[in-house]
Amino acid sequence: MKAFFNKVRVLNLVSLALNIVNVILVTYAIVGFFVYDFSGTNMPVAGVTCFRYFTNLSNILCAVMSAIVCVFNVKALVSGKNEEPKWASICKFLSTVGVSVTFLVVVFFLGPTQGYDLMFAGPCIYLHCICPLLAIISYAVCEFNNKLKFVETLYGIIPTVLYGIVYFIMVMILGQEKGGWEDFYGFATVIPWYASIFIMPIATYVIAIGLHFLQAGFRKLISGKEKPAEE
Repeated sequence: MKAFFNKVRVLNLVSLALNIVNVILVTYAIVGFFVYDFSGTNMPVAGVTCFRYFTNLSNILCAVMSAIVCVFNVKALVSGKNEEPKWASICKFLSTVGVSVTFLVVVFFLGPTQGYDLMFAGPCIYLHCICPLLAIISYAVCEFNNKLKFVETLYGIIPTVLYGIVYFIMVMILGQEKGGWEDFYGFATVIPWYASIFIMPIATYVIAIGLHFLQAGFRKLISGKEKPAEE
């Protein structure tokens, strides 16, 4: 029995549990936009309108990647060796960076400017806090069988940059009068839009680097030595 529960199986079991909870909570919260009244939160919208928020899109992406990782968690529990391929690790990394951006923007920008009571009201507590933390813990503490090279941390900015392009077009070019969006994040009114264009990608990359080294620290702590980078 002791031989069965080796380090690989234990880490994948914890990862599986965290990823399953993440998928369930994100699904519950997103479905809620089609079923419940989310007034009194910072996302008082219903139906497909919820998909305009980076918070929701980043959490959905992370939930999808978490579900994929679950498959390899189960395979690892059966085989006793890590089964997650490099591409899955990269996808989980960039999606975790995305929800980390959500969490940190809420804590340090949206919370102070719009109120923490709105940020953490109702199911928003899952999307803004609990699910991002679950993703960070599962990725950094349990899913380090594939070590990303430092240059691969650049993958982490992909979700933010893609969303930033859409947000700029919908808010700054179209605007509400042309069927676009209001500046619900305040990236063009609370702070100048031209500052946001530079601040957000740079801040996202800093977060990506931080997550990369956080995982490296846990890898060294749990494994006892650094695993050589894959070529």
